[in-house]
Amino acid sequence: MGAKNKNTNLSKLTESYNAKENSPLVKSLSAIVKLPKNFDEKKEYRKHLVSKYGK
Repeated sequence: MGAKNKNTNLSKLTESYNAKENSPLVKSLSAIVKLPKNFDEKKEYRKHLVSKYGK
């Protein structure tokens, strides 16, 4: 469901998303996982998708 279906706007959706990103749960989990500074999220996600679905 998009913003139109929920009778809201992009600003409200962004605000809601950011609130979830900064929730205590997300912060606590972020403190547990330590990634190298040069970690390439997009590259790793692509590798994950290839291993899951193939080329």
